[in-house]
Amino acid sequence: KILDTRDPEQSSRQKDARLVHNAFLLQSLVAMPWLQPKQIREARIYGAANVFKGPLTADITVPEWATDQLRRDPAAELWQVCFSRMETGGSAIHTLLPRNVVPLLEEYLNLHRPLLAGGNDPGTLFLGKRGPLGARQLSALIGNLTERFAGRRILPSWVRRAVAFSWLKDHPDDYFTLSRILGLRTIPTFWPRPSASSGMRSFEEWLKNRKRN
Repeated sequence: KILDTRDPEQSSRQKDARLVHNAFLLQSLVAMPWLQPKQIREARIYGAANVFKGPLTADITVPEWATDQLRRDPAAELWQVCFSRMETGGSAIHTLLPRNVVPLLEEYLNLHRPLLAGGNDPGTLFLGKRGPLGARQLSALIGNLTERFAGRRILPSWVRRAVAFSWLKDHPDDYFTLSRILGLRTIPTFWPRPSASSGMRSFEEWLKNRKRN
């Protein structure tokens, strides 16, 4: 719905750039629930980049579409997100970006983000009106967008709750997989530490099956 409000004559490129930014921000919150709002705000594409495109540098779980691509070309460059334990304050995150977010990401980076960043680029993936998005700015922006386009004001942290509710509705009592999707340690300590990449694969497959049905 956000993208549908773009100017077909492109007479206001700056406005359209902000619309694409906002659409991609919402898409990222929904498609990558293992990222906390803090990581969304601190995602960087320049400097100490933690969102980047390149060959896999670690043994992580990948979905079928990426397995097929890597089988054809082991050195294939894929979009990844990688946060250290120091950055998250908990478990490290290293996973591929979901396939469905990549087209809008690349359009945003190539055509729209340069207009928003201007000459004082902070290096963060998402941008406020002046520099990176702050915590209050993120909450206000998501609240305004969801109220306008979905008819209900939603906060960024509520997205993870909605994912948990929907997952357990379709998979009663499957808390183990949910802990991987959300990056939570809600299972006994003898289980392996939740992996963002395995959670991403489960989540992406689930969303694909829901669309089929």
